[in-house]
Amino acid sequence: MRLNPNFYQAYANRALVQRRLGREDLALADYNRSIQLNPSYDVAYIGRGNMYRQSKQPTLALADFNQAIALRTSDPRAYHNRALLYQSTGQHQLAIDDFGKAIAMSPANLEPFEGARPLLSRHRRLQGGARGFQRGRQARPEFLHRLDQPGPCAREARRARQG
Repeated sequence: MRLNPNFYQAYANRALVQRRLGREDLALADYNRSIQLNPSYDVAYIGRGNMYRQSKQPTLALADFNQAIALRTSDPRAYHNRALLYQSTGQHQLAIDDFGKAIAMSPANLEPFEGARPLLSRHRRLQGGARGFQRGRQARPEFLHRLDQPGPCAREARRARQG
């Protein structure tokens, strides 16, 4: 950043490093600087939104994910992280819809499938998220048919409880 102090992507990248080092305040400052330099940089909104989501600030997280989506992001993480936020606040249908959108954007990515698993076992109907799951079924049929089965973490927890 010494070479180009206006390189907005560098600030967003450094924010990731700051977060991994546990320096949340410095990460937030870097995300803010990245957005200040380029208000259309969706990746910075997604990163900052994820930081807010993980620090239990759902209103700020939702605003950032919505802004990234309003910028017509091609990054499925905006929908995936917003789905996780909706899931954590009990808004299950909205979460299913967003998991479906993330899957439609990137059918080979398993994370949205895993995130959707607990919701789908409770809510059999996919309503708004159905299109994304259909595209996912075409890309990963071996995985989608198992969505209603417990994932590896759930199986391990069950084994531990049984002794």
